[in-house]
Amino acid sequence: RRVGGGVYRRVLEAEEKRGAGEKDKALEGLIVRDLRLVFGEDVAGLYAAVPLLAREFPLLVPGNFQILSLLCGVLSPSALASLSSALALGELELVFRHEGVLAGEEAGVDGAVSLVVRSLTWPSLDQSTLWRLLAAELACLPQAVEALLPKLLQLCESGSNPEAVEGVAAVLSSCCPTPALL
Repeated sequence: RRVGGGVYRRVLEAEEKRGAGEKDKALEGLIVRDLRLVFGEDVAGLYAAVPLLAREFPLLVPGNFQILSLLCGVLSPSALASLSSALALGELELVFRHEGVLAGEEAGVDGAVSLVVRSLTWPSLDQSTLWRLLAAELACLPQAVEALLPKLLQLCESGSNPEAVEGVAAVLSSCCPTPALL
C-alpha cells in the first residue's frame, strides 16, 4: 500500500503546477491504466489492488465507472463475497462516495445513480455483480438507501431492465426497513 501510494503521491507532486481538476484526472488515468496492467498479469492482484486504492484515494476510486467495469467483469464468486463483506461492514467505499449521498446532496445521489444507469449496457452477469456490490455497500447505510431508492426504482418502471429489478430487490433485502422506506 505504501509503495503504490508513494508512487502516486510523487506523480501528484509533479502535477502540482496544473489545476486540481487536471491533476485528479491525470491521477485517475494512471490508476485505471495501472489496474488494467495488473489485470493483464494477475486477476488476483486486481482483487487485492482495488480495495487498497479505494482506501488510499477515496475521492478518485469509489464510483469510478472504468474501475468498476473492469472489476465487475472479472470478479470471482469468492472475491465477490470478500469484497461484499468489507462493504457491508463499512470498511470500504467502492460503488459510490458515501459522504455526498448521506448528506443528501443531489450531485452525490445523481453520481451513484448515473453509474448504475451506465452499467445497464454491461453483460447481465457484470450488472448483477455491480448490484450485489451496491447492495452490500448499502447494507450498513439505511440513509443512503432512502436517498437512492426513488431514483433506482425509476429504472424498474419501464420493465426493460430485469437486472435493475433484481438489483433493487437485492438492495431492499440487504437493509433493514425504516419508516421512510415503507
